Amino acid sequence: VTDTYNSKYTPTYTENRYFFIEDCDLFGQSNDLFYSRYIVQPDYAFKLTGSSQNVSFAFLSAKDKLVEERTVDDSITTVETITPDDFYNIFTVKPVWNKFRCQFTLLNRMNEDYHNEVLHANPILEIGKNRYLWAELNGSTKEKNDKSKEGFHAKCGYSAYSRNHMLTFAL
Repeated sequence: VTDTYNSKYTPTYTENRYFFIEDCDLFGQSNDLFYSRYIVQPDYAFKLTGSSQNVSFAFLSAKDKLVEERTVDDSITTVETITPDDFYNIFTVKPVWNKFRCQFTLLNRMNEDYHNEVLHANPILEIGKNRYLWAELNGSTKEKNDKSKEGFHAKCGYSAYSRNHMLTFAL
């Protein structure tokens, strides 16, 4: 047992709810971009996954339940939102063409007064046996109370694998 109250950093927990871990490899996302534990008490959740030889896809949509705590002190009622009733959506498609594959993922979280979107792209080109050129591209936007923020992140690299070794260079 670990006391996580008043921690400087929010703890992360491994997802163990079957709905969220079944076929989760098709989404291809780390907790940095999509952390399903933020969906605490879903009112509903819908997931659709599929794959063929040349493409795989996954779609998940969930709406969290609004959880509020009401306290009355000297006839003044205070309402604190514990969990907002946010909508979460994630859509991933991974086409494959010969020695080139690419993952495109769109993530979305929204409510009445805000919405966030992240577009993630991860192209990979096989240039030889167990040798790859790759890139990771992320673009995000957040709008809250008529204020907008945007951000971008990119890195690229080369990776090579052998039976006993792995070599990766990244910029």
